[in-house]
Amino acid sequence: MVDQAIVIKKVGLLRGYVTDVRGRLPIDAAAFVADADLHDLVAFHLLLAVQSAIDIATHLIASEGLGVPSSYREAFESLASRQIVDHGLATRVAEAAALRNRLAHAYGSVDWHKLHAEAPGHLAALEEYAARVAAATGLPP
Repeated sequence: MVDQAIVIKKVGLLRGYVTDVRGRLPIDAAAFVADADLHDLVAFHLLLAVQSAIDIATHLIASEGLGVPSSYREAFESLASRQIVDHGLATRVAEAAALRNRLAHAYGSVDWHKLHAEAPGHLAALEEYAARVAAATGLPP
């Protein structure tokens, strides 16, 4: 059974991190790249946003007894197979999870220009994911 309190908390955290990143991400890529404190904070809050999305997925999967996904991508695909999110959104959120892995595990140096360019798309996917999860679990939008 889905624990609404957990979903409410995690969706709230996800939305808060997305709002924070949107508020800090400058339009100008050069300004973003030049400010180490800013890009580090944006990257960290983006990582936390994605982690919240992952936590929601794993909670829903465990609550439904759907087994243990072998990857974050599989977790989001599992939600798509249950029609909690659509397959396109599952793919987009899985791509954000891949970014989370690059940031968390330092798979090479971070390309701050690329992060600046990709962040708006990841944020949009995470916002849509939060809305879809809220709708699917009976939470307010």
